[in-house]
Amino acid sequence: MKTLRIILSITIIVCCFIGCQEKKTIAELEEYRHQIAIEEKNIKIIELYAEEILNNGNLSLVDSIIGNEFVDPVSVAGEKGPEALKHVISYFRSTFPDLKITIDEIVNDKDKVAWKWTAHATHQGEIFGIPPSGKTVKFSGIIIDNIIDGKIVQRQGIWDRLGLKEQLSEK
Repeated sequence: MKTLRIILSITIIVCCFIGCQEKKTIAELEEYRHQIAIEEKNIKIIELYAEEILNNGNLSLVDSIIGNEFVDPVSVAGEKGPEALKHVISYFRSTFPDLKITIDEIVNDKDKVAWKWTAHATHQGEIFGIPPSGKTVKFSGIIIDNIIDGKIVQRQGIWDRLGLKEQLSEK
């Protein structure tokens, strides 16, 4: 009888342990699914940004995906938020009205999305003190965006300004 109690106690402990482990595994799996859904949404935000905002100039969408504290590294004087980005995009689209950005590669991890892009455009406005030349140019860069609750809140980036200047300065 004593042996039976010990076996029964061990069985109960093992069952509880397995049950707890199973609940923990289910919770971890749900968290993983939730994270995957967020990452997929973040990629869609970047694709929307590139296609609709940069390529098509649909600035009305900026407010829906840019946070109020957002600072674009290209903006002047540390302007913040959607309006600052609208100024940057408006300037680039006036300089390069046929701007076409393609996303060459995109990688995400949790709330960060890194994307490599290439731009093709015709130089129709002044940039870097260089007057419009009508030249077709190609330049590229890399951006790392931090996306929280569906909005880009922080950006780091680098792009080939020197390569663009060289193309525009060629005789």
